[in-house]
Amino acid sequence: MKTILRKRQKRHENLLNVAHKNIVRLEANINYTSFVLESGKRKIMSYTLAMYGMILPKSFIRVNKSCIVNKNFIENLNAENKIVKMKDGVEFQISRRRWTEVSQNIAA
Repeated sequence: MKTILRKRQKRHENLLNVAHKNIVRLEANINYTSFVLESGKRKIMSYTLAMYGMILPKSFIRVNKSCIVNKNFIENLNAENKIVKMKDGVEFQISRRRWTEVSQNIAA
């Protein structure tokens, strides 16, 4: 299925302009996306994670079906268990099909 890009709302533009500095991760929530900010606040947007995956800067990496993380906020990558730990203490399992891409992007 092809994802069609629509014209973004002003609040999307404002969030995405400073994404690499403020956004820690994006989490899927059915057809919505939760932005988790560095301050701990959450903002819910009405687009899917796939759409944001196409327009976010290169510092964002999709680690599994329901999460995109900002590599600027990654604390540790556990290669044995395939887990990425964020600076806020949250851990995410990296899917086996995305492991190679994630490990190469974090190392770069």
